[in-house]
Amino acid sequence: MKRFLFFILTLGLLFSSVKEFNLDGRVFKLKISARGAELLENGVLIKEGGRNSYYIYPYICADKVNILTLIYTDKNYVLYKNSSPVLSSHQELYSPRGICFQGKEIIVVGKGRKLLVIQGNNFQEISPIFNGVLLNPRFNHKDGDLFLLFNELWRGVILRRKIKFPFEQKTLIEKELRFPPSGPFWYNYELEPNTYIAFGDSITYGCGYGTCDHDPPIGYPSRLEILLNKDLGESHVLNRGVPSETTFEGVQRISSELSLANARYLLLMEGTNDVVHAEYPLSATEENLRSIINKSMGYGTLPVIATIIPRTDWFWYHEYFHQKLLDTVKLQRKLAKEYSLPLADMFKLFMDYPGGWENLISDGNHPTTEGYQMMAEEWEKAIKTIPPYPPYDIKTSVLPGFLTLSWKGGGESDLVGFYICKNEVCVDLGLRYSLRISYDELQGTYEIKSYDKEGNESQPKTLIFH
Repeated sequence: MKRFLFFILTLGLLFSSVKEFNLDGRVFKLKISARGAELLENGVLIKEGGRNSYYIYPYICADKVNILTLIYTDKNYVLYKNSSPVLSSHQELYSPRGICFQGKEIIVVGKGRKLLVIQGNNFQEISPIFNGVLLNPRFNHKDGDLFLLFNELWRGVILRRKIKFPFEQKTLIEKELRFPPSGPFWYNYELEPNTYIAFGDSITYGCGYGTCDHDPPIGYPSRLEILLNKDLGESHVLNRGVPSETTFEGVQRISSELSLANARYLLLMEGTNDVVHAEYPLSATEENLRSIINKSMGYGTLPVIATIIPRTDWFWYHEYFHQKLLDTVKLQRKLAKEYSLPLADMFKLFMDYPGGWENLISDGNHPTTEGYQMMAEEWEKAIKTIPPYPPYDIKTSVLPGFLTLSWKGGGESDLVGFYICKNEVCVDLGLRYSLRISYDELQGTYEIKSYDKEGNESQPKTLIFH
């Protein structure tokens, strides 16, 4: 979310824009330019924010205009009301809102995956029902009552929430659209499509022939990127290999890599360096790999699992270490099956090589250039089995006699089109992003699915009309 906000900020600062809005009959203009943000009333400047100010929100209380300004500086968020700080946090703040209701001034701001309600010096947290992401908080008052409206996104489920003042934890569902999630993974549409984190050790980095000092590295990431660009459209494979890394060290850096790369896919090949440490039990490797997988899936980045490769140094011929390597391969296959993740079985690829797998190892444990090329091709095979993201942001609009459905695609470069199915009868829409349905034909269950160049179909989005 933070990277997304900064992207929006940067884009907004490149171009001047003016938003005009009305508060209790008073006209205000919010100007965004390369200099920052300015709030004006009748052409008079009443608030200015610098380049790092990416949110200004005004509201009126007792005929006075109060301005909430959210600033991000040095990895710290600060929320100001007028010129006074209200809240400082290392955790992400977003979407501040303020209102004056029945003489009480109320501020709400998103904080991480919670909403924080501020009344004077009192702070109250509102947590999501399903540990989802809270979006677009806003106030609404009707018939003397005050409500807080917001959306909760959880594993592809969009829940529109309505909470009555004084914002007790009891939540009333105003409207609910349920889409079937696919296991623990959730679709994070803010992540970059066609972007892959190559995460692992020196084999990922691209060492070989006794050195890691190859410029550019000879490993599989750059080779895979060439293949993907040719076969699936413009793609980016980010080399995040660290020579000599164990799975324990991988756990320590996975969160920062996920945050920095903002990629939809993680290519996970790690465990070779666990094998050569006698004191490193297989149970620790399993715990660490599970942690990396869970962190990735919780971020919305889909892991693709690879088995480690055989080696020609003395560890291969030592009974204990040889068995430990084989057990690690079995573990990686088990995890891919358990989590229903794509598997690139590099161990089998090498062992089945007609010319003898030993000829694919350059220096004991790193592949030759031919071996790396074969690995890139095996990664691509696994990637091609990944289905596209489901359609999202499904909307309806009403015309006389008709209802129009519209949606967005996931942004994959190999997206071919959409199927819409009614009562299990499907129609290929190609790359159409809307469909008009007459009221006479409307009743029933509809599913909308994406499909890609390889024929993979996404999870369906289900809509039921009664």
